[in-house]
Amino acid sequence: MVDFPWYMGMAPLLAWCLDAVVSSRRFDTLLPATVERISTRLEFVLRQAFPDQIARGGWVLAIWCGGAAWLLGWSLTSGSWIVAGHYVSFATWTAIFFLLLSIRSPATAASRIQQALQEEQFETALGWLQFVGSPSESQEEEAKQSILREGHDPTETLSAATVRQIAQVLVQGAMVPLFWGLILGAGGALAAVVLQELAKQASAESKEDDFWKPLAQIHEWVVIVPCWLSLCAIQATIQFSGGSRGAAMAGFLNRFREAPIDRVSSAIAYGLDLGPSAGGSPDGDDTTPSHIQRATILLWTSSGLASLLLALAGSLLYRFIL
Repeated sequence: MVDFPWYMGMAPLLAWCLDAVVSSRRFDTLLPATVERISTRLEFVLRQAFPDQIARGGWVLAIWCGGAAWLLGWSLTSGSWIVAGHYVSFATWTAIFFLLLSIRSPATAASRIQQALQEEQFETALGWLQFVGSPSESQEEEAKQSILREGHDPTETLSAATVRQIAQVLVQGAMVPLFWGLILGAGGALAAVVLQELAKQASAESKEDDFWKPLAQIHEWVVIVPCWLSLCAIQATIQFSGGSRGAAMAGFLNRFREAPIDRVSSAIAYGLDLGPSAGGSPDGDDTTPSHIQRATILLWTSSGLASLLLALAGSLLYRFIL
């Protein structure tokens, strides 16, 4: 067993700082593109291997990809420690978390959407929406129809869709790698993000396909605790965005029947007093471009606080336990 020094726990915080300064869309698309290429080839093989038990092929895909990702992360961190020492190992940990965190690019895209909506450039805003999270087909179609329909406010629809996607970025781009990195190290963070990317691919496929159903179920297991951590971070920082902590908590708890990420979206919408188009209360305000800025500020403050606290927890873990 490798005895890592205490400052290894600070790698996620340093990676968050690097992501805030030097990250780009190219870094954010590197891992998803790799996962998609590998999973597409494995899907063909597994469908042939399990023609009568197609769901088993989905489980095998999840176990194989998640296990390979964990092994790769563990090998890189432990191997660099053995071969080159603790400083190189720390740099390796930081590099892995830097590739897994995805905050600056979506936040920049959200700012571009805000600017485009203020100038009533709706097509431009719709194009930038693709860079903020992964909007579902229904959300994308709703935004397109709002632009085409007369008497409908596309600014409100696109602003609400952006706020919902910012909530997804908070969970998937920050909390998932940070939490699983604390629990299972860099390998665990890499495995969690890979399983998350497989779930995104599954959501893009037919929901009636049994092959992808196990991926969706595993994804809920991966994000459930990070979603609660997101709520805690939102509670601690939403006042910097001019929101209400009590309303955010109520929005999360009242939507207990919904998916975990949708509950985080509701927490942000309720906390910022937004209407139902953003997942908020029926009496909430219409979503405007200024709310995109407030949600973006909340994204930065909550993810930054979470990375700081989890880095401190990791440092104490390595110092006194491991």
